[in-house]
Amino acid sequence: MPDLSHPARVAALRVLSDRVEAEYTTARSEAEIYFKELRTSMGVKSIDVLMPSGESAGSLTIGGPRRKVTWHQEALVDLVDRVAPAELVEEIDPAALDDADLLAVIRETRPDLLRRTVRNAFLRKLDEALTDDGTLTDRSTGEMVKVADVDYRPVTGAFSFTPSSGAEEAVLEAWHRGELAGVGTSLVPAIEATTAAPDDANDGGETAAFGPMPTGDVS
Repeated sequence: MPDLSHPARVAALRVLSDRVEAEYTTARSEAEIYFKELRTSMGVKSIDVLMPSGESAGSLTIGGPRRKVTWHQEALVDLVDRVAPAELVEEIDPAALDDADLLAVIRETRPDLLRRTVRNAFLRKLDEALTDDGTLTDRSTGEMVKVADVDYRPVTGAFSFTPSSGAEEAVLEAWHRGELAGVGTSLVPAIEATTAAPDDANDGGETAAFGPMPTGDVS
């Protein structure tokens, strides 16, 4: 078999990589439907990933519902001004970025260009105390004050995979044992075309070995 030139090798690997990447993207989309059901119906948060013969390939984490908070800045600042004024900071409104005046001059003559915001560290604490109705307790009056909108985005099946230290070896061994049916199918036509040489072309010589084709299911 002739050696590939460097350009041909790069081009071939890029094409094969693109095919596997497309297959991987499809597999993730299909898996999310399954993982969504696992998370919502059975409460499954993580899965130990095992190859058919039992070797560990890593762990998979299924995302839960996501909490999105939209703060009402004016109400929030008013509340913090009453209960924790030291947690407020002054910053220049973006509208003042093109203004040549110094901050001191702006403070004296253009207070409209200044705005107050809550320190990020304190905002994180408020986030933890925030109710699902978007309210916080005003400690100065005991009243509940609306300072945000809170939405929960539903479980989508989105997930992350963390390979184990032996993942590469476990997957490659399962591949060569023919246990990964349905994996790498985008490469099967190319492999079959390479191995299916005519009898007269072999001349009784040896045929290149690529290992058994995958036949098992991924667990």
